[in-house]
Order: sequence, then structure tokens, then C-alpha cells
Amino acid sequence: MIERSLLKELARGGEPMDFRALHRRLKLLPENSQALQKVLEHLEREGKIKHFKKRGYALISPRAQDEVTGTIQVSRKGEAVFINEKGSDTPVPLQPSALRTALHGDKVLLRVEPPHRGRGKSDKAMPRAEVVKILQRARIRFVGTLVKGRKEDYVEPDDSRIRCRFCVPPDLAGAGEKVVVEMLPWENCDELPGGRIVEVLGAPDASGVDMLSIMHQYGLPTGFPENVLKEASALDAEAHRERKSGSADIHGDGREDCRSHTVFTIDPDDAKDFDDALAIERESENKWRLWVHIADVSHFVRTGSALDTEARRRGNSTYMVDRVVPMLPEVLSNGLCSLKPDVDRLTRCAEFLISDDGKVLKTRFYAATIRSSRRFTYGEAMEILRRKPVSLLENRLHDLSRLAQNIRRKRMANGSLDLDFPETKIRLDDRGRVSGVDVTQNDASHQLVEECMLLANEAVARNLQNRLQPSLFRIHEDPDQEKLDDYREEVRACRIQCGHLASRVEMQRLLAVLKTHPMGKALRIRFLRTMKRAYYSPNPTGHFGLAKTYYTHFTSPIRRYADLVVHRALFEKKKGGASGGMEELGKHLSSTERNSAEAEQDSKRAKLLTYLEELGKQPKKTAFDAMIVECRPMGCFVDVEAMGISGLVPASILRSAGYHCVSGRWMARRGGPVLETGSRTRVSPIRVDREKKQVDFTLATEV
Repeated sequence: MIERSLLKELARGGEPMDFRALHRRLKLLPENSQALQKVLEHLEREGKIKHFKKRGYALISPRAQDEVTGTIQVSRKGEAVFINEKGSDTPVPLQPSALRTALHGDKVLLRVEPPHRGRGKSDKAMPRAEVVKILQRARIRFVGTLVKGRKEDYVEPDDSRIRCRFCVPPDLAGAGEKVVVEMLPWENCDELPGGRIVEVLGAPDASGVDMLSIMHQYGLPTGFPENVLKEASALDAEAHRERKSGSADIHGDGREDCRSHTVFTIDPDDAKDFDDALAIERESENKWRLWVHIADVSHFVRTGSALDTEARRRGNSTYMVDRVVPMLPEVLSNGLCSLKPDVDRLTRCAEFLISDDGKVLKTRFYAATIRSSRRFTYGEAMEILRRKPVSLLENRLHDLSRLAQNIRRKRMANGSLDLDFPETKIRLDDRGRVSGVDVTQNDASHQLVEECMLLANEAVARNLQNRLQPSLFRIHEDPDQEKLDDYREEVRACRIQCGHLASRVEMQRLLAVLKTHPMGKALRIRFLRTMKRAYYSPNPTGHFGLAKTYYTHFTSPIRRYADLVVHRALFEKKKGGASGGMEELGKHLSSTERNSAEAEQDSKRAKLLTYLEELGKQPKKTAFDAMIVECRPMGCFVDVEAMGISGLVPASILRSAGYHCVSGRWMARRGGPVLETGSRTRVSPIRVDREKKQVDFTLATEV
């Protein structure tokens, strides 16, 4: 009510009005002052009004097309772009001076002038843009290294996307130590921002400091609030009392008893939270009945509860290399909700009637109770699939694998892209140091689970859309044709035939070729970079990569809040209804997902760099097989697949080994092997820069 009246009053007056004038014009009571202030702050963040310090507040005319609201995104190379919050415009590139005091992730008001053309005839028309105002800081705390100067101390941020350093008063922390700095208000872009050190993490090479730094850098919580833990403990105690007394109502809420079914789970060997379980039975000669059971988190985590509020804030679990930062307390994620074997568990079930060739004939959703027969690891499941089954359970596993492969073939025939990559998993010893790296392939055991989850996700999305039920969908937009054209030229430069990539069939053909090509992995990664990032939205506009019209996330409610939202919407009895802020929620969850993904990657790279640094100091060097993914005058970029890391063999190393660069290749003067894009070699680490997150290698034959 206040917001509507305020906007109307500002539109009527035309001239800016200060707080007191607005309070008087709106005829508000004294106790409404705080509410008015919150509305003013909200409208300013949204870019609907401006605040002039000496004149007051004024409405931004909707006809003023030169000012837009959005966020600043800075790459690790320092390239900045503006992303319109409406998501409809192409990102606007920004010069460093145009950022003023804006930092990566900040929400800003941007002034955009008409495009101008560069000096060259082929130059594209580029808009001129400049940040007018910071509407909301993405964060004010940063992790960095303390540098002691002659006149002043400053903190150099670890995050290379933060393109400034923070001046801090003299502190007890030592030079080179990792610290958390809180930025002070910063308005003059001609001066460095000030800050104050709020926490000293310790020396960079001290045990645990690397992971603690990353957690602080990405704002990951180190524990749960007391009220959340109490709520979780109360749920656990209640469930324990019900089990002890035998009063647990497995049929409550119309719940179906599926405990007689042969249900099993398949997960990584170190998994503790089991979201999904599967069961299959032959229905008739050419039909199967498939049950996809998903943990019923919504039964325990009620809307608006302390657990729900905290889960929503976190958005998802984050899987660091040495720990999990869970979305839900362990008593739920690893206990009550986890579909462990030999205990009764509550689920939400998607039941399918499917033909032998993978066609879905009928679908049904309901609440259920299960008792899993066995927990398989992916390795155990794959071992069984490689031999003849010797029990009922193993027979069911084989049946489901055959059906999953038929479903997969059907999905690929419908245009889905095969974008699966081997994953590296780092093993740590008791001291938190790397003891080994495992490479996980997307084999039949993984595909079995993947196809069942994709099937359930699509079916739920269709149900929600058919009912016009407000929820969140998983969106993957079509790629930009210009990026695909540039990528096509890159592929052809590697002497690989490539047709027009506007054709999905041609994309599939190329990805199949790249699976066996020497340069395949590097080019597949670059293909991924042409794709847009998937996100959550209440508008079901489709999923390009999977070639699905409707798609959502339903199968991981223990670790993703979006799935919990979908669970609630799926079993909402009312048809249609208000969206309830789904668009903002989708943006929030897309943001927390990106944040977690970056933290996970940084945690892996930090451990690997420390490991490679230690190897580089040893008298006897360790050699790794490597693929040369790019050759330049500055050296050869190599990919060490067994470690899941890339680096550079510098030109100085190559020249000392008797190589010289000719037409994009490094040639040996004495008849050695030619080093070119796509060729293989052996390398050993020699230098690691943990601040820049870079590693230099030498040719193993030169060690």
C-alpha cells in the first residue's frame, strides 16, 4: 500500500522530495516511519527511484531508456560486462574506468549511450556505458593476503575478479598471512577502498587455511544457527519415539506402502545422503513398471520453519574437496531423510509404465514408504552389470540397465546432446593432503541412474505445466549463433570436418567424433563454453542441452532447495494460483548454485596446486601423461587429464630443450618429436603460483 501511494505521489510531484515531505504527503503515522524507509530503500535497489543527497527522492521515468538496472560480472582476466536484470539484452562490455567503484557481482544502475562504431570498417557498433550508482553490494567481506608497505598496509584479494586492493590500518597479523577484510564505504574511484581486518586465518601453508579461505571467500557458512539445530533435533526425537512405540503412521497423507518392492540405491562410495532409490518389475511381455523414489524432505521441512528459512538462504549443499557444507543439518541429510537400507523411509514417488523400447505409457505421483534392500556403490553396480546376475536383486539391476539404455537411445534420437565428461575425485590422507586422484567415467551404472532421474524430472515438469502450477523449472537457453560460428572455425582449424552448428544433428555428430579424437576433450570443453549457463525460472522455456520442452529438478531435495520447492508444488492440491515470488527465488537459487560450483572448483584446484608444488620440490620428479591443447609463442598449454588440471610449458623451457616455434608448432632442432595441438607428451611440475592459481610444467625428458 505504501509503495503504490509513494510511486503515485512522486509521479504527481515531478520534483524530488525528502523523507519528511513524503511522510507528510502520504499522511503516515509516526509508527510508519520505519516501513516508509524500507520501501524507499527497496525501490532504490530496484532502480525505480533515485536519491539525491541534498534534494531527496525522485522517480526514474520509465521513458528514460538510457538507465538500466542489473549486475556487474567480471572475469578472472579482468574483463567486465553488465548483465541486465531482465535477462533480455546482450551483456554490455565495460571499460575499467566505467565501473567506478562497482565490484564483481554488485547490483548497479547503468547509463547506456547510443552505440558508436570503432575506427575499422568491420568494427561492431558498441554501446557506451557507465555505472551511475551502486544499488546493492554483492558482498563487503573478502579473503586476501596481507601486504606490509612502508607507509600503509593493504590486503590483496584472492579472488582475481575483485580488481582492487584494500587499505587497512596496521594490524597484528603478519605479512603474507591470509585475512578476512571488511570493506568500508567507498565512493571515490580515484582512491583505493579502505577496509578493516575482521579475522586472521593464518599462514597460507598452514593446515586447513586453504579451505577456510575459500569458505570465507564464497561466504559459505561454517555451522547452523541454534534454532535450526533445535528444530532438527526435535524432529529426530519425535521420529525416534514413534519408531520405539510402533506408532509411526506409514499411511498418513495417503501414503502408499511400497516396502514389499525390491528397492535399491546406487551412489558414489563416499556418499552419506541418499536422495533417490529405484525399483523395477516386469508388468507384461513388453512392459515394465519403474518406481523412482525421492526422499520426502517436504514432510520434515515445513514452509516458513527455521529449517526451511535456512535451507532457502543456503540454496544448496556445497561439496568441497575435504568437507560438505550441507543445506540441511546432518540429522536430516544423513539421517531422517536419507534412503538408507533396512530402515523405513518416506518418499515421493514417480511411478512409470514403460514399454521395452523406453516409451513412457503412463505416469503417477504419490507419497510412499519404502525399505531399501541394498545400497550399491557405482563400482559395485558396474561390476554386477559386467557379469551374469546371480540373485533376484542383481537380475533387477540388469533389467533396469537394459531399460535405461533404451530410454537413453530414445533421448539421443530426440536430439539430446551427450555432454558427459570424466570427473576427477581427489583423495585426501588424514592430514588433508592429496593421496591420489581418481577419474570417474560415465559408465552404464551412472547412466542407469541418470536416465531414471531425467525421466522423473521431465515427467514432473510436464505435470506442473499441464496444471499451470507455479513452480521452478530448469532452463537452458539456445546458444548464440555467433559463438557457434567462431567455435566451428576453431574446430576446422584442427582439421576436423564440421558442418553448420545451427543443426542439432551436426552438433551430435561432432560431439561423437570428438569422443575419440586426440583433441577431443579440449574441444568438447570449448564447446561447453559456447553454451549458456542453465538456471531456474518460473517460466518453462525449455532445456536446449537435453532437447526437452519442459524440465525441472525433482530428484535431489536433500541438497537442492529448488527440488524441495518442486516437491511442494507437485503435491499442491489447488490448481494454479499466485507465483509467490518464484522469479526472485529462481534468481537467488541460480546465484547460490553458481557460487557453490565456483567454490568447489577452487577447493579442488587449491589442493592440486599444493600437491603439485610439493612434487616440484622433490629431487626425483613425477611425470604425468599430458595432451597439448594449444601452442603459442609463449609456450605449450597442456592438459593433465589424470589430475584434472591444466598448465603451461613455458617457451624458456622449450627453448632450453632445443625447440623453436614455427607456424604454431614447436619444432625440435635435433629431430625430436614435434609439439603441436593434439599431440601427447610427458610433463612434470616445476613451478606453482597459488595466488594466481597457475602451474608451470617442464618436459619430463628434460628432468
